[in-house]
Amino acid sequence: MNKISIITVCYNAEKTIEETIKSVVEQTYPNIEYIIVDGKSNDKTMNIIKKYKHKIAKIISEKDKGLYDAMNKGVKKASGKIIYFLNADDILVDKHVIREVAEEFEKNDFDLVYGEIDFYYPKEKRVVRISRVASISELKNGYMFPHQGSFVKKKWLQRFPFDLKYKSSSDFDFFCNFLKEKPLIKKIDKTIARMTMGGVSSGVISYNETQQVIRKHFGRITYYKVKLKHFIYKTTKNILKILKISYHKG
Repeated sequence: MNKISIITVCYNAEKTIEETIKSVVEQTYPNIEYIIVDGKSNDKTMNIIKKYKHKIAKIISEKDKGLYDAMNKGVKKASGKIIYFLNADDILVDKHVIREVAEEFEKNDFDLVYGEIDFYYPKEKRVVRISRVASISELKNGYMFPHQGSFVKKKWLQRFPFDLKYKSSSDFDFFCNFLKEKPLIKKIDKTIARMTMGGVSSGVISYNETQQVIRKHFGRITYYKVKLKHFIYKTTKNILKILKISYHKG
């Protein structure tokens, strides 16, 4: 029975961290190592975490150099063969999901098992499911399958640690490195988690960094294709927004 290390990175997450923790500690799979890496929060985050300390294998609370530094710390502390990251404002969808993923790893020596996630937009209070495939061709188009739906063997995260020069796209960079090695992958027909949308990973910084990662791995031609596509998308979105405002005013 494989040990699965679940890592939650957080900073000042008092509004959401408890729901995240509950979704992990209520899992029915018995061989879970839960690790929380806190960036020295100054709100009530640590008070909430301590309520569940008897169910959390390792708690780290110290200053870090950002999200990916904290994720690298979690990997170093993990003793599980398989690693899964669950953000502090995301939740596992049901209490059996880790068991189902673990069963897939038992069937074959996969390097990656992944499923779907639900994207939750809090302002609109709506949920959207987007299906993506783990492939080089998708990455070349700027599409990354969801990290919150992905379980990866620890050896790959040790081989390709997250690059701290990126603020929001180091996981995209990791998967570019990873998929180039032609790992053994299995996609399952299962929703893994609900991910709250917003923040730096959804904005301009993310677009720009993703483009730079694509240029690094796939060259200038692919880079300019994606850059043009992002420009068209943003321009169209802005035009539709203006037209909508004009329509309501009229």
